[in-house]
Amino acid sequence: MAPTEADGREAWREYLPRQRWFAGKGRPIASVALWESIRIAASPATFGYRLIEVAYRSGPPERYALGRSAVPGDDPLGAPPEAESTPARIRALLEAIAEGRGVDGEHGRLEFSLDAPDRSPRSDAVEDAAIVPVTGEQSNRSTRVGDRWMVKEYRLLQPGRNPDRELPQALVRAGFNRVPRPVGGAVYRRRGVEPIDLISVSEFVPNWGDGWTVWGKWLRETPPDRLESILGPEAERIGRLTGELHRTLARIFGPTPGLDGPTGTDLDRRRERWQERNDIAGHRLSQDGPRLRPDLAERIGRIEGWPQRLLPLARILPEVVRSGVLPLRIHGDYHLGQLLRADDGYWILDFEGEPAHPIAERRSVDYAAKDVAGMIRSIDYRLRAGDSGPAPGRPSAVVAALRPQLVERFRDGYLKEIGRGPVGIQPDSPAAFTALVRYYSIEKLCYELLYELDHRPEWLEIPLGALEDLLDRPGG
Repeated sequence: MAPTEADGREAWREYLPRQRWFAGKGRPIASVALWESIRIAASPATFGYRLIEVAYRSGPPERYALGRSAVPGDDPLGAPPEAESTPARIRALLEAIAEGRGVDGEHGRLEFSLDAPDRSPRSDAVEDAAIVPVTGEQSNRSTRVGDRWMVKEYRLLQPGRNPDRELPQALVRAGFNRVPRPVGGAVYRRRGVEPIDLISVSEFVPNWGDGWTVWGKWLRETPPDRLESILGPEAERIGRLTGELHRTLARIFGPTPGLDGPTGTDLDRRRERWQERNDIAGHRLSQDGPRLRPDLAERIGRIEGWPQRLLPLARILPEVVRSGVLPLRIHGDYHLGQLLRADDGYWILDFEGEPAHPIAERRSVDYAAKDVAGMIRSIDYRLRAGDSGPAPGRPSAVVAALRPQLVERFRDGYLKEIGRGPVGIQPDSPAAFTALVRYYSIEKLCYELLYELDHRPEWLEIPLGALEDLLDRPGG
């Protein structure tokens, strides 16, 4: 018997919450509907997309893009699993970008475009075996095309210019050469809806791996007495790169007093959201403590009420505004996993910001200290994780002692680079800079606590240990 429409909808309700990329975890799904169906006829294969709309019992709906096999006459909202990134499908997609094609869907139009005419993404010279999906924790679908291209297909669809396409294009035009060069992509257009970026293609950068992976390899394979001599210069190199990124973004997008920065009512909202996140993380730790390991439950009990102890740290925001520090466009989700380590240093990836946040928020300006705090938390996390297989290891005393040294090396490299101008990116006072970075570090730490509680309870001791250290020296 053929499946009914109700069967298909129920299958989606079961399928979506199990996917790592699904942002609506924990929100009861009311319905799943086909928002758009696109078939793309190309040589050597025909492929397509299903754009689905997920409605929840409360709150706004979300839309997602899934690849699909474009078989004539099939049910467009049939079985949930999406089509695989076969070599033929990826070649057809690159062909559409190279030709700058437009394809009509049932309600809108998918427009392919070539950003770099001198680098048309033809894949003729790439063997099928070299066209492979990128595995690991991916919120989007990425495919490597030999040593030529990286293809990214965005899953969560939000109207408006995606900063993951916008910022690399602007940086390359400004002469910043530490991002993979954008090659092209595709935008979905529909009457009454802002354009939605669906696909991006960039040049592939030969590399040793992302920063998280490469640092983990060094931690595993380097004799303890040599770790500082390797990781110290690496941390400083990342600091200089981060400073160069911020100087370039400031030159392109500001800092300008007219930008919609965190002032007035917006400043109050930011502080309220910051405290709300702290309170939610504190409540969840207390609520979930009994189901955790006894040692973790005991540690959580010892710091009960910690959000109130951190509340005074929010005073830095009005102080920074009064001092004249100006906001700018930033990376927004900056950590070791967003860097590639290549022979010639680090390259910066993934400018989407935090995908769960609206694009308008991700495209707004913020303080550069948020990126600094993100990388400091990532370095700290990497060292606390030890060898980190399925569960975090126990870092040695040598590695534990390295944490503050490497953070300082990163900060030194960063401050030296932004010292070259323009002024106003960070507070002039070292104490104010430290306090502002700490404010954003707490924001990131709360995210880590909630993520590990929801997805990897065996990793919770890492952000919990960082929180305990912060409470021991809240002003340091």
